[in-house]
Amino acid sequence: MNEKRAPTEVPGYRNWLEVIRTYAACERVLTERCRGAGLTLAQHDILATLVSEGPLRQNDLASRLFVVKSNVAAVLNRMERDGLVKRTPDPADGRANRIVPTDEGRRRADITIAAQRAVARGMIGQLSPDECDALGEMMRRVRAYLTTL
Repeated sequence: MNEKRAPTEVPGYRNWLEVIRTYAACERVLTERCRGAGLTLAQHDILATLVSEGPLRQNDLASRLFVVKSNVAAVLNRMERDGLVKRTPDPADGRANRIVPTDEGRRRADITIAAQRAVARGMIGQLSPDECDALGEMMRRVRAYLTTL
């Protein structure tokens, strides 16, 4: 017989909630830090990717982001309007453009990348090196499962 149980009765449910709460808390802190530099979290993600990987075509950029890909065009349009990125012709494909951070975009990215690193260091600093490695391995296994759904 398939017994129905309340979610709170599922073994490990409280730990699952801690993962969700930790993600939400991290997102809140990063959102506040980005706001201090005049960026949204999505804008930070775009600029950080461009700073680390160099100019990218919009579809290549979208595939690397942690934001909803359907929103990339709208976010990029606002960023271009605000002088944070520019579109330049792709030398390999005259039909395509590459997205490049402007000097102002790079300046703001430097601020938010430093903030993101500080948050990550603080979070990781709560764990021993062995705990950190174990957590990473556990999260990789859970994510691998989620990719099968």
